[in-house]
Amino acid sequence: MSRRHFLPLLGLAILAGIRPIPARSQSIPRSIPTDTLRIRADGPEPEISLATGERLVVWVENRVHIDRPRAGSLPVREAMAGDVVARFQGGARFAWPLESVVWTAPRVGRLSFGLNGTAAHGMTGSADVIVARLGAGSSPAQEAFAPPTLTLERTGGGVKAHYADRAGFGLDLAALRFTLITAEGVTFHLASWVPAGVRETTLPLPPPGVPVPAGVHTLEATITDRVGNNAPPATLTFDSPRQNP
Repeated sequence: MSRRHFLPLLGLAILAGIRPIPARSQSIPRSIPTDTLRIRADGPEPEISLATGERLVVWVENRVHIDRPRAGSLPVREAMAGDVVARFQGGARFAWPLESVVWTAPRVGRLSFGLNGTAAHGMTGSADVIVARLGAGSSPAQEAFAPPTLTLERTGGGVKAHYADRAGFGLDLAALRFTLITAEGVTFHLASWVPAGVRETTLPLPPPGVPVPAGVHTLEATITDRVGNNAPPATLTFDSPRQNP
């Protein structure tokens, strides 16, 4: 998961000795309880027990002060001094993303959080890891989040799909998918036939390689967000002319 868009802010924060607090982009529905795990520089690592496949929505509010950001090596080289790091079931520590994420437990175990640094870095203050449990598979907690949106717009020679995330944890662009129902009633379930863009994708019609007869056809599309919710299907009709013999 990319961290590049935070680098200029991180540089300023290091000079000031204060960790940045990324803006919270998501809104947790009131019906979903949250747990706050507070990580202190001089305290134990808080942890949470998880079942296999259990999913969490997680964001971090970091208020750690670093006196000596370049004082020797760091436990996790991919993270900055004072960043939140994690480990699962006693394994190797890894950098926790700066942005809000959905995280899935690969098996039964305990996910613990700490700060990237040693006593030599002079860390003070704390970071809060806020967690909401989604469970494994579809759940009422998952369904409480606003689903993404998707619309279809006819363009010259094709269709443009516009989509947006509303939960705040991002879209699964690989889950942009289509259902094509031909004029003869034959149904095709299709993945996107061009690489998906961040906010929109333009696709030629009819889809290459699909045997589409002459007539009026129906295209339906949806996309899934990182929480696991699908956008309400968007529908568009298009005409395929009869080919000359």
